[in-house]
Amino acid sequence: NISDFTRYAKSQRAQVLGQLIGLPFFMAAFCFASIAVTSCTIVIFGAAINDPIALMSRMQNGPVATTLAMIGLILATMSTNIAANVVPPANAL
Repeated sequence: NISDFTRYAKSQRAQVLGQLIGLPFFMAAFCFASIAVTSCTIVIFGAAINDPIALMSRMQNGPVATTLAMIGLILATMSTNIAANVVPPANAL
């Protein structure tokens, strides 16, 4: 989908510069978050758990916390997929 977002750049240099500014920080932030969470599961549960659903099944915080966490996971998944899949058809119109 990157071509859908970069097609309106003024030049090849502009789109490369935009990616160099935007991508490294957020990629590093997501990598750090996933490594930190997985590392914490080793300390808390004694094993590395990198699957969010498996992690939620191991937590014993009650039904309310589990429901809220699963709603958050569903919203994150849906918003990511909707945002990624709405751009190409919108550009095709």
